Amino acid sequence: MNAKPKLGEIPDWVRTAEEEASTAVNTLALRKGDRNVEFGRYPQGSKGEEEPLRWRVLAVDEKAKRALLITEKVIDCRRYHDTHESITWAECDLRKWLNEKFLNTAFVEAERYRINLVENENSDNQYMGTDGGRTTIERVFLLSVDEAEEYLRSYNDKAAKVTEYAYRQGAFLGSGGTGWWWLRSPGDFNHDAACVYPNGVIIDGGNDVNVDCQGMALFGIVKQGQTNKP
Repeated sequence: MNAKPKLGEIPDWVRTAEEEASTAVNTLALRKGDRNVEFGRYPQGSKGEEEPLRWRVLAVDEKAKRALLITEKVIDCRRYHDTHESITWAECDLRKWLNEKFLNTAFVEAERYRINLVENENSDNQYMGTDGGRTTIERVFLLSVDEAEEYLRSYNDKAAKVTEYAYRQGAFLGSGGTGWWWLRSPGDFNHDAACVYPNGVIIDGGNDVNVDCQGMALFGIVKQGQTNKP
C-alpha cells in the first residue's frame, strides 16, 4: 500500500501524462537518417488503438538544435479540402485540422512545446503556373513538391506504407501496402493538389482537393535539447 503523503504534497506515485511526455522529449537526441523515433500518440490499429507515432529524421540543424521529421507511414485519411473548389494550402481544411485538432490530439502539452513554428513558402505549380498561395506559418504541415524531391530522393523513400487505422478511414491501399499521400503544392488547376502515388512517383498535376481516399504523411520541425518550454 502506498504511503499517505503529507498535507499539501503530491503523492510520489502520481505522474501526469504531461510529466511523462516531458521526461521523454527532454532526452530527444536526433540524427539525420534516424528511423522509428517515437514522438506523440495516434490511432494505428484497425480498431483505433493508439500507439506511439513513429518518425524518420530527414534533416538536422545542429546550430538551431532542431530537426525535420516525417511520419514513417500514412497515418490517416483526410481530404485536402472538403469541397471541390479553388483553394490553396493556406486556406485548405486539411491545414486547419492538422494545426488544431490533430496537434492537440496527438501531442500532450510538453510535446507541443517541442514543435517549432515554421515559415513555409508555397510556390506556384511549375508547369501550369497554378497559384501556390501566400507564405504560411505552422507547426505541422505537408511537404511541397520541391521538398519531397529534396528530402526523399528515391521512389522507395517516397512510397509510404499505410496504417490499419488509415486504411479503415478510407485510405487507398496498394498491392505493396503503400498508399497515396498529399503534398501541399497546387496541381495543374486551382481545385487540385499535388500528391505522391503509392509507388513513390510524385504527381505534379495532382488530384481533386476533395478526393477522400488519400492519406497523410506528416512533417514537423522539432526542438532538441533539454528545455521543454517554448
